[in-house]
Amino acid sequence: MKSILVLFTLMSALTISVFADTAVILIPGSDDVAATEQQRSRAQAELFRKWLDKQNLKAAIMNSSEFTDGASETSRLVFVSSIWNYSTPLQQSLTSVLNKGGTIIWQGFTAGRININPGMLAFLRQAAGTDYRKYAYDPMLGQGAVDQYMFIRPETTGEAAVIWKGEIPPMLAMFAGEKFDIHAVENGFSAGEWLQRDRKTSNGTALIIKTFPSGGASIMLSLYNFNLAAEDNKDNLPSYHSAIMLEKILSWRGFTLKTEKASTPVVDASPINDRAVTLDYECPRSMWVWVTDDALDPKKGSDLIEFSRRRHVDILYLYTGSQSIFKGEERIKLRRFIAAAHAAGIKVEALDGWKEAVYPEEQGKFLKSLENVLEYNSTVEAKERFSGFQSDVEPQCLEAFHTSPDSRKKIELNYVKLHYLCRQLIDSYKFNYDFKFGMAVSEHLDADAKKWKVNYAGRELSVLEHFLSICDYLAIMCYYDTPDMTIRRSQGQVDAAKKAGITAWVGFESLDVHSSFGGSRSITYYEEGLEQMEKNMRTVYKHYQNNKGFGGLALHYYTSLRRLPDKPRDIQFKQGPALQAPYVSQVNIDGNTSDWKLTPQLKANSATHVVHGQEKWHGKNDLSMTVHTAWDEQNIYFLAEITDDIHVSGDGGEDLWKWDHLEIWLQAGKKRFQIGIAPKDFAEKSTYIHVWHPLEMSPKQRSDIADQINCAAVKTTNGYIIEGRIPVSSLGISELKQNDSVNILFELGDADKKNEACRTMLSIAPSREREIQTTYARMKLKK
Repeated sequence: MKSILVLFTLMSALTISVFADTAVILIPGSDDVAATEQQRSRAQAELFRKWLDKQNLKAAIMNSSEFTDGASETSRLVFVSSIWNYSTPLQQSLTSVLNKGGTIIWQGFTAGRININPGMLAFLRQAAGTDYRKYAYDPMLGQGAVDQYMFIRPETTGEAAVIWKGEIPPMLAMFAGEKFDIHAVENGFSAGEWLQRDRKTSNGTALIIKTFPSGGASIMLSLYNFNLAAEDNKDNLPSYHSAIMLEKILSWRGFTLKTEKASTPVVDASPINDRAVTLDYECPRSMWVWVTDDALDPKKGSDLIEFSRRRHVDILYLYTGSQSIFKGEERIKLRRFIAAAHAAGIKVEALDGWKEAVYPEEQGKFLKSLENVLEYNSTVEAKERFSGFQSDVEPQCLEAFHTSPDSRKKIELNYVKLHYLCRQLIDSYKFNYDFKFGMAVSEHLDADAKKWKVNYAGRELSVLEHFLSICDYLAIMCYYDTPDMTIRRSQGQVDAAKKAGITAWVGFESLDVHSSFGGSRSITYYEEGLEQMEKNMRTVYKHYQNNKGFGGLALHYYTSLRRLPDKPRDIQFKQGPALQAPYVSQVNIDGNTSDWKLTPQLKANSATHVVHGQEKWHGKNDLSMTVHTAWDEQNIYFLAEITDDIHVSGDGGEDLWKWDHLEIWLQAGKKRFQIGIAPKDFAEKSTYIHVWHPLEMSPKQRSDIADQINCAAVKTTNGYIIEGRIPVSSLGISELKQNDSVNILFELGDADKKNEACRTMLSIAPSREREIQTTYARMKLKK
């Protein structure tokens, strides 16, 4: 059997050839193959042509002789079918494409033996970067498939590959969760190989990339055909992989599929609510303004100042990351806005930050952004000056921050270094007026302070201690929608600020983080509304009013705050699945399923169940689970049968979520419990157990609950089993009874590499809202 390789060419918009209006040209195989093979290949090409047409990429089907007659002169992207003995004219045309900076994609595999003639073999070695000899199966997986100068996968399982000079985007291979390597080779060329193999059989997809000084690129892909993308079926692994690969390659070469959607913020259509708030206390307030035009546009700027006055805001953190803000007409508008704000008694601080700014190659850009502010202040009148600069660099949002302690240590060292450099830059200007240097920081900033310190500038301190010594204030991103949690989670940093002689501002969130980022609803007042937010801010102020480390209340952020309604929003939540849990007289927690009535109850085994890392989930054989539940008067029992092609174990504790693990969410009265369980030692059937929620409980109280939960983990041929018993007394429930209902949620996390944090998560209730118990599975207790 020969698998079709589709050949397509993206034409120049300026060409006057007969194909000028055609974006894609498909060549279904060689002209000298059997008629039946040509007919089958052409039928497949036709299906692909129709699909491309829907993507607004007009396609035409050509034979190889038509392509050599001139179409290659304007070709930018050419898709070549399985390796045949192509004619010399066709070889010359393909070489011309590369020399003109175009791209050739070789696709497909051959099951039978093909005798490649010497001329074709020499062409493949030069243009495709591969020594294609006689292969019984896959040209990319047979012996001798790759020339000696190409990258061969590391022998160490899970070893991370390196991107050479970043020429090829790692997202190209994202769908398999693995990166590939690029190496320099002779004559300034570069070549690379990316492999995604079955971990047991070493069979799978291969991608070889060779780039040329002209800018041309030759990409050799095996196994998955791009025409499979036309099926548009995420539940079919080849179709899913083909669609993603096609999208990434087109994006890399400068083209976009119609199906590719830009990442845009969710637009809140709620009415503007800019009413004044009356306070019975006085407390400084600050507010983030991320949309620069809200300040620079004269009308919007006036609205912003008036809104700040109505909401008692004293300081604005205005985003200044765009360099254009300091040039031309925008500079004039900026000067006018700051002067108007100062006239209204409102200070304006510059604001910038992005998570990657901690990396050495990005630090110069961040320092330049700060320098723009300092240079601006040096050349304008006092009333037009910024009152300070706030850094909003959040390295905790980097995936690498959570992959390993060593990775985190390196990032934290750079995090500290960057802000020492900021302090030095500010001090070098020797301003004769007060210019504040502030930092927006996570409430978890010093989570590892007891494990390690950061040695920088001759001092071995925690990250927080370093920052307290160089900045003038902290803005704590301690976002919760209850005052007790806000106080509990901010107290340490406020007290530390007091000891250091600076201040800490306590943050409040109003953004719809759930719709925008999939974040928890418990960290924002988007649902609760303005009146509840004001009430809780008053409570937090009263708690801190006599603490000299407390600077005030920091509000995030203007765009969402002005659309925050007075009363709670009416948000409709989807009901979770229902199930019946049978009564049991005894279940031995030993990982043996023989004492269970194994009638499948809850499943998470399709793309619709993926709640995190959709692009990294490769089907039910990659990750899936079936969950069974049971009960007696004193216990809830569960059995999770888990399919996981690669098991990665780590340590216990609060970082248990970074590795393969099962999460159970339970609602008991007004308390919501989050329990994490992960295999520890399959030989001993032991597990790690950690309780994250309720956060209002002390670490010891949560640890005591974990100690009462009994679990066993057993390895299986395609994954593992976790069996467990949760005493309801540990949840504050005295006894379970017939016909009681328990709201419960099972979620499964997957990490396929030790140095990569949990990359995928499945849920038995994918529409769940973790703060809303009705969206969990509703477990009815039956005898």
